[in-house]
Amino acid sequence: MSARMLVIALALSAASISPAVADGRSDHVDCASTVRKSSVSACRRLLARGGLTERERFMTTFNLGWSQYRAGAHRDAVAAFDDAERLDPGYANLYLSRALVRQDMGADEQALGDLDRYVKLDPDNWNGYYRRALSQRHLGAARRAITDVDRALKLNPFARELAPLRVLLLNETGDADRAADAADKIVTERPNDAVASYVRAAVLFRRHDLDAAQSDLSAALQSSPLFSAAHALQGEIGEARGKPEAARASYLRALQVGGPDIDAAPARDRARKRLAALDQSPTAEASVRPSRHVARATDDPPANKPSSSIDCRRYVPSARMTISVPCK
Repeated sequence: MSARMLVIALALSAASISPAVADGRSDHVDCASTVRKSSVSACRRLLARGGLTERERFMTTFNLGWSQYRAGAHRDAVAAFDDAERLDPGYANLYLSRALVRQDMGADEQALGDLDRYVKLDPDNWNGYYRRALSQRHLGAARRAITDVDRALKLNPFARELAPLRVLLLNETGDADRAADAADKIVTERPNDAVASYVRAAVLFRRHDLDAAQSDLSAALQSSPLFSAAHALQGEIGEARGKPEAARASYLRALQVGGPDIDAAPARDRARKRLAALDQSPTAEASVRPSRHVARATDDPPANKPSSSIDCRRYVPSARMTISVPCK
């Protein structure tokens, strides 16, 4: 065979196999990334193609679960993680991953089971205790959640999610003084932090100090205009003041996606329910029902009288109260 014919034969041979090889490599890359639109189909093709080692099959199945989760297919993601568990029941991140999906689905009891297994397999990772605290909170076990938050803080005192969550949990247990002290501390440490202002507003709202709560919410929304939980709480303040139209506007803003994640999903759920109630009785003063994460303002005796129309108000953090001051 001449040299020219050999080159042509090699080129034809390469052309006949390179697409399959390229496709295989591309599928491995797409499946491992888990964030691409092609990730789910790439993982499925790898599993269907076969020839994987036991470890490769496990990781491909695990990646399929994450790809489906990120694509919004929560039930398919759980099924994939179930398959991965059968291949390797000792992989800690599998249980954390499945718990995240179940938390998003609102299946917190099942998520707790996964998180119990996760912290047993990886007891030195703060994220397991943090995530377990979230599920415990959703199920109304605030005191148990505080215990897990404290464990997480010991492992990672710099995690910014933990201190605000602890304030909200203290608030929900009715420990008003400790909640207020912790909230003031966070705002002092993070003066321009939207989450810090929001959690103190939640504490003040429970104490029926609506002016001070609104002041903190205004600061939070100035820093983060798409803060769903802050908008929803502002809507509750509007209802407490007998201003249904202002409340409706805040609830509509709460439905926007963006801003901090803290209390975002329950806040949007709360906003939808309150909008439906306001639409049913648009001229009536809507009652303020407690949200999932923010205690009702009227649960406790009012600590301060509502401000009048003839004076101005100022919140004094050290005294945790609102005082009258001359209007400028």
